[in-house]
Order: sequence, then structure tokens, then C-alpha cells
Amino acid sequence: MKTEKNKKNIFVSERGFTLIELLIAIAIIGILAGVILVSTSNARNKAVAAATKQSLTSLKAAVALCCSNTANVLQTTPGSDICNTAIGAVLHQGRQLKLPNDADVTYGVSGSCNAAIQSINVRITNHPQSACDSIYTISALGLYYGAVNLTTPQSLPANNGFPSGC
Repeated sequence: MKTEKNKKNIFVSERGFTLIELLIAIAIIGILAGVILVSTSNARNKAVAAATKQSLTSLKAAVALCCSNTANVLQTTPGSDICNTAIGAVLHQGRQLKLPNDADVTYGVSGSCNAAIQSINVRITNHPQSACDSIYTISALGLYYGAVNLTTPQSLPANNGFPSGC
């Protein structure tokens, strides 16, 4: 009896990804990356807006403290110290108003301790949340959106004195 070896061609099936599958996966990754970038950018802007609100709100007490002594002066020169006393600067504008790691946001300060109601006006420009770009009137009484005449009675400001969207 003659034995014959049957030779079988064994093909090892090495299945990989098709071009369509790769393109779909890349498209999904691209869409997810775009969504994440948009959401983190919006979160950063909201964080900067919150820091701006905190800076302006803290100035309310600072104005009251500065103007509690009639010898003190609220400075009107942009870039100068906000409150000067006989012993030197008390509220440094750079430390009080500058947000960390945000060189684009600029502030201009004007005001007086000698007015009937002591207040300062703070103008914010180039804020990432464009709704925050405005003039804010800050006094010991409160924080108001827009230039406000505080010699007339004012109602409590809506939204804690900030425009909607800020």
C-alpha cells in the first residue's frame, strides 16, 4: 500500500483593519477631540470670569477701607496704586486687579475718596467672556454694572452687579 502525503496549503488568516474601519475610527477621535477642546475653552473663560468677579467684589471692601481715612486718596492714574496714604501705597493695582496668567485683560481705574459717596470705576477690556467687558462702579455700598451715579438712591444690583453672561 502506497501512502501519499496530502499536502495542504495552510493559509494563516491574519485579519487586520480595513481602510474604512481606520477612517471611521480617526473621524470619531477627531470629533471627540473637537468637543473636548470647545468645552475646556468655555470652562477656562468661565473660570477667568469667576476670578474677575472675585477681584471686583473684593474691591468693595478695599474702597471702604481706603476711604475710611479722609487723608487717603483713590488714584485715578491707570497703572498707579489704587489707594495712597501718608505712609505709602496700600492697594497696589497690579496685585488687586491683575488676574494670574491672563495678560490680555486690562483694567483702568478712576475714582475719589472725596466725593459724596466714595467709589471707583473699573473698566475691563479684552476679557475672554466678552459680556464682562464693561465699566463697573464699586463703592462701599455695592458693585454696579455700568457707570452709576451713586448720589441718587440705587436699588440692589441684579446678578450681584454683573451683566448676564459674565
